[in-house]
Amino acid sequence: MARSSVLAVLLACGPALSQEPSALGRDLVIPIHTPEPGSHGTWAGGESYKARLDDSFRFYPVLGSGYRRSLSLGWRTEWIGFGREPSRLVGEPVEVEVAPDRFERRWPGVVEAYDFLPDLVEQTFEIRRPPTVLGDLVVVGAVDTEFEAAPREAEHAPLRFEKDGKQLVEYGAATVVDANGIEFPMTTSFDGARIELRLPAASVDAATFPLLVDPAMFSLDPAREIGMTDVTFMPGEDMWPNFAMITRINSQTDHDAIGYNYDENGLTAILVSDLGLTDSQRVAVGTVADENRFVAAWEQRQGFHTDLRIWSDGPIFDAVTARNATLVGVSGEHFRNPDIGGVRPNDGSFAIVVYDHALLTTNHTVDALRFDPDTAAVTHLPDVATVADETRPAISPIAAQEWMVCWNDILGADHRVLARMILPNATLSASVETLRSRTNEIHTDVKVAGGRGTYLATWSSTPIGFGVRAIRTQRFTWGANESFELRQYRTLVSGTSGFRNEGLAHDHDSRSHWLVSYTKPVGTLGREIEVARLGWTGGMVETVQPQGSIVESSHASAVAFVTPFASSEEEHFTVSYAVDDSVNSAFTARYDYPAEVFAPTRYGADCGVTAFESSGPGKAGSHSFTVTLLAPVFAVSALTLGRQQASIPLDVIGMPRCELLVEPTTAVTIPGTPNGFGTATINVPLNDSPVLLGSLYTQWLYIDLGANALGVVANQGWEHHVQ
Repeated sequence: MARSSVLAVLLACGPALSQEPSALGRDLVIPIHTPEPGSHGTWAGGESYKARLDDSFRFYPVLGSGYRRSLSLGWRTEWIGFGREPSRLVGEPVEVEVAPDRFERRWPGVVEAYDFLPDLVEQTFEIRRPPTVLGDLVVVGAVDTEFEAAPREAEHAPLRFEKDGKQLVEYGAATVVDANGIEFPMTTSFDGARIELRLPAASVDAATFPLLVDPAMFSLDPAREIGMTDVTFMPGEDMWPNFAMITRINSQTDHDAIGYNYDENGLTAILVSDLGLTDSQRVAVGTVADENRFVAAWEQRQGFHTDLRIWSDGPIFDAVTARNATLVGVSGEHFRNPDIGGVRPNDGSFAIVVYDHALLTTNHTVDALRFDPDTAAVTHLPDVATVADETRPAISPIAAQEWMVCWNDILGADHRVLARMILPNATLSASVETLRSRTNEIHTDVKVAGGRGTYLATWSSTPIGFGVRAIRTQRFTWGANESFELRQYRTLVSGTSGFRNEGLAHDHDSRSHWLVSYTKPVGTLGREIEVARLGWTGGMVETVQPQGSIVESSHASAVAFVTPFASSEEEHFTVSYAVDDSVNSAFTARYDYPAEVFAPTRYGADCGVTAFESSGPGKAGSHSFTVTLLAPVFAVSALTLGRQQASIPLDVIGMPRCELLVEPTTAVTIPGTPNGFGTATINVPLNDSPVLLGSLYTQWLYIDLGANALGVVANQGWEHHVQ
């Protein structure tokens, strides 16, 4: 029976963003951590800088993409002493103490320390013993930097370092604080190679020991640029359910990968960071719920080769339990564009990582590996695709018995989007299927999501020559025994300017909805993010702009589906994205569908059994909307469903006190029979193309031979609110 013609009513779509976007990782410190491959020293950082700690201290302000490479200010303590005393108080450190946000070098009577705060590094020198011969307290540090500062005589004022006429780093005016909390200003001088801090002997004599010297370093004009984002969700975790990864642009050749744990209240914590001078790109994140661990992967570009870093840890950072692996490329070999397929509870204890493998820039293949997050063991799968020009794979983010991999391919003049399944035992399907094959358009930014045989792929489409640029969607099924079938193919958005496909997530609980994030051009240089909810056939149900009023260019969006820990919570999607903004740069937002749920309401009178229930709520585009009747066992019944109410007395046909409550000229009737428990349930897929929104009316009728002359009774009507 063709039900769609009755249900197809196109109404205006409304936004469903349940909260204002919140800045990701504000006021956080990146903990001190051990070196990563390709880095040197020990690293820490904040929002606007990073720092390297080894035999000296080196401060790197976040400069942004306007600088070809990162620049630094280095400090090495040469002298701490008093006036005429012939020997300095410091030499080789006796010991080094390290805490997550504090680094100390200790000598007898002196402690040099660095405290890491979100926007600055506080350098301190604790002088514990008074001098044997009174004199000025002097601290001298050798400076090694590519920044510039004019030599200066001693004064109590900060030093500012610049590059190309722009002031970028400040070394703050130092102050001494004594044991009673009394402050004494120090002078700061610079001869072009050394900074000298000096406290006059009279102040030394007046102070109560120990003394604390406390200058600071910070960025004067930090850039806040994010290159990429990705986001995932930990099923069943009520404390830190979300994990987002970003790449921070320090300079054109220096990007850092940073991972944030965050909850629905906006609390955030650093979970992983890959600082150093390497170029970390193309982040991807996933979860392995059976192991209660997040998994991340990213490129680490090393010049003539690219390594692939794979990392895992639990919801709370623990350096002891963190696990990682690295695929190290030889010269000319590149492991790039990773994507991660995680697993839901009871679906497995490993993740699948897909990536493209380039060797000497002439051969690109799509590869995959199985990663055990508990042991960091890597098991390579056979190549997913071996043709020379196949790149940028995407994998369905959450496994429900299997994973789907899609990628773009160039075979001569033929541009294709291809798909292949990875089975539950981490083996490959025998076939590779074609989702799209065209000679006049290029496919990029391929994404895929779905599960249990039903999938949706999205990609950016750019014409060769003249034509419309668009984001395309292709729904397809891939069932048991390699049964593959293409379903609805649609254009999501299109225009003369470029749209960029960026994120895709699937509601793997109801199996009804997808969420697509993409960017579109605004003005001459700007871009803004839109998020579209698609229904069960891939039709657009609604759109929303997470950022609201666009001020700066936004990009690099990612989405994930969230199954709430608390049963009282509604499932929803979480969105992460980047904004080119001088204040904030990475954001998250929660996307509810619908934003407010309305329960069905009764209307009219009944002349039968009044017990009735509906599965609701009515979510537009849902494949799993059902209505249920509780009636006598095996009573032949039917559901009348339509878009308009009615109140038509049925006395004349032998049904006294009964009314037909759904307008019959626009209604459809669907038969159903209660089972041995007296329950009849009918599934009614709700249209997504064109989308059905607003009120939907239902009424059950069933045979009850002794009830009246006709032997048929009717229940009350129910109004369902489809949103």
